[in-house]
Amino acid sequence: MPETISFGRGRTALTTLLVGARLTHLFRKSSFLSWKIYCERFGFDLVIFDTPLDDTLRGIHRSPAWQKCLVADSNALKKYATVCWIDADVIINHRMAPSIFDHVPIGTVGAVEAWASPTVEVYKNFLSSFGEHTSAGIGDNIDYDAATYYSRYGLSTEYPTVVQTGVMVFDPNAHGHVFRDVYDRYEDRGPAWWHYEMRPLSYELHRSAAIAWLDPRFNYNAICDVVAIQREDWPSHFSLLDKVAIRLPWTPFLRRCYRRKISSISATLDRAWFLHFSGFRFGLLLASVETS
Repeated sequence: MPETISFGRGRTALTTLLVGARLTHLFRKSSFLSWKIYCERFGFDLVIFDTPLDDTLRGIHRSPAWQKCLVADSNALKKYATVCWIDADVIINHRMAPSIFDHVPIGTVGAVEAWASPTVEVYKNFLSSFGEHTSAGIGDNIDYDAATYYSRYGLSTEYPTVVQTGVMVFDPNAHGHVFRDVYDRYEDRGPAWWHYEMRPLSYELHRSAAIAWLDPRFNYNAICDVVAIQREDWPSHFSLLDKVAIRLPWTPFLRRCYRRKISSISATLDRAWFLHFSGFRFGLLLASVETS
């Protein structure tokens, strides 16, 4: 059974899944407090799954990201009218963020459009920058629009938008079966640039549910802000100091070494409601230094 922390009437909840000691440690260190304060502020429950829901060979050999589809349809969530799934690498700006549930009409699925965070123009510039700073093998697999994003997976291209599946509001009783069907019918393609469950889940949500597009600040792309807005260097690899720092307590010396990067993350958090560190886990650690 998942861990449930109750702050309200038990009608709405935030939920996530922690798989592995490293992610669990990073979530508890960097994200948990902001989620807890946010839930307490608005009276939401917080439901944390800490073991995979599918421990078969198929479940083990695909990315844990797929298991959000099982969480969405789990019996533990059926008592809630609405639930917000949030990836564990998200920090909530609990001082500024409004109630996400207030922005999603009943019966719809709430999500941020993937190509619109932070803005359409900034994300386009980010993709261009990514293409310039990555290897040819990865750069050749960048999708610059929704049609290419779906067609590369073998899906039809009638939808001009993509659900960013790191933050989603849904009714587990009305929509849970859609998530479960995606888990059962689609397979993991492997490398990270396939985005795991995101392509088929976005496609099937378009087919099966009305989507309420949320303000991009509810799933604000951290690495995109740092690179395309603040014009910082691409955080494409760990330096020797990074590899040491990630394993050490944050002493005054380390804080001085990373002063600029910590300041950059702080500025990004000020612009976000839910700050998503997808593909930027070291940024999540730096955010914990700023917020600690």
